[in-house]
Amino acid sequence: MTSRPGVVALTILFLLSLEVAPGAVRADATVAPAEETRAEVPELTAFHDVIVQLWHGAWPAKDYTQMKDLLPRVEQGVASVEGAALPGILRDRQTAWNEQLAALRQTLERYRAAAASGDNVALADAVEALHSRFETMVRLIHPAMPELDAYHIVLYRIYHDPLPGRDLPGLRAAAEDLSGRCSDLRAAPVPKRYEGSTERLATQLTALCERTDRLRQAAAGETWDPVEPAIGEVHSQYLAVASLFD
Repeated sequence: MTSRPGVVALTILFLLSLEVAPGAVRADATVAPAEETRAEVPELTAFHDVIVQLWHGAWPAKDYTQMKDLLPRVEQGVASVEGAALPGILRDRQTAWNEQLAALRQTLERYRAAAASGDNVALADAVEALHSRFETMVRLIHPAMPELDAYHIVLYRIYHDPLPGRDLPGLRAAAEDLSGRCSDLRAAPVPKRYEGSTERLATQLTALCERTDRLRQAAAGETWDPVEPAIGEVHSQYLAVASLFD
């Protein structure tokens, strides 16, 4: 069965939101492997080993020799992170990730210059800046609210399976799942560092759950026509919620 233009257009819009060219999608794009729905970059996790030695060992001890000795490992870690690919679930953060990579390179150059200069104050400041940059990248990868991440995983799978295949029974099950995730979201506590956005978050979550319910109702019908716009509305509102944590 050939997909109608509306399905193709909506799928392309979603791919663009992830900043992945449609031609780059694998032949089995309707399958979402487990690693593609896991919000993790193993290279960044591995980089934590040397960051720990710097931040919890050399930096508080003012061990400038160790700071210099660890520079090659930092260089290797940065190179590894630069070569990492974001999993599919994180592709909507590609632009922000690229910005952080550029900032990480600058921080590394600052570290190199300080290590070569013999200026211990500058070296300690560079290590502190490196740790701060690492923490920022970790926050970018790991969601502020696990409940929002759980919702996103289900939405991501919808775009990989029921939507391209116009699988109405599969979409019904996914929509029910999304509805439950929305209940979890609305009941979840707001992370402390975002407590100033509690009211805005509540408003946006209410809108997300309302759109999710409309999707559930559309999927309960017997035709595909109302489903496409309902999925698009859910996705756009999810992005509005996620933007509050940027």
